[in-house]
Amino acid sequence: MTGLKVFEKEKRPLVLSFGCDGDVTWEIDIRKRMPNAEIHIFDPSGSSSWAPKVQKLLDTSNIRLHHMWVQRKPRRSPYPARTLPQILQMLGHEGRTIDMLKVDVENTEWPLFEAILTDCQVRFQHLNIELHGQYCEQHQRFFEALDACGYMITYREPNHWGCFGYRCIEYTIISRTHARAEFQ
Repeated sequence: MTGLKVFEKEKRPLVLSFGCDGDVTWEIDIRKRMPNAEIHIFDPSGSSSWAPKVQKLLDTSNIRLHHMWVQRKPRRSPYPARTLPQILQMLGHEGRTIDMLKVDVENTEWPLFEAILTDCQVRFQHLNIELHGQYCEQHQRFFEALDACGYMITYREPNHWGCFGYRCIEYTIISRTHARAEFQ
């Protein structure tokens, strides 16, 4: 992963992961690289068959699994859901910059990021995201908002395993501030 040296030196980096569907490989790898990190996974489908096995694995890794979803704004949902600012407040990190953010929320990333990139209201240093869909206007607005908030793409890879092999693209995006600290 791009640019983790700075986080590996921090006392308690904050790592939030939205969407895992039972695969916590990324989060376990982050734990190994950053043993002091505070890591939270948010996935409402945790009541499914994978939850007990994953919870047992996470308990030994000191990673918290929250059975809730992140949304752009509070609304009716079949799952418990909160906005990202509400989640940060719930965790006691209101106003804090998120060190690492992973987002794979199956096409609901668009309204989420439309909300958090408006006025750059939630700050993060490092973002791993899978973008879904093939509508260029969404992608263009997303990247324009990222640029306006001081972020840049450092890695891009198509996900050939899902989305018909071409409708999902995985990105690593970092803040310019983090890039300067990481690559000095």
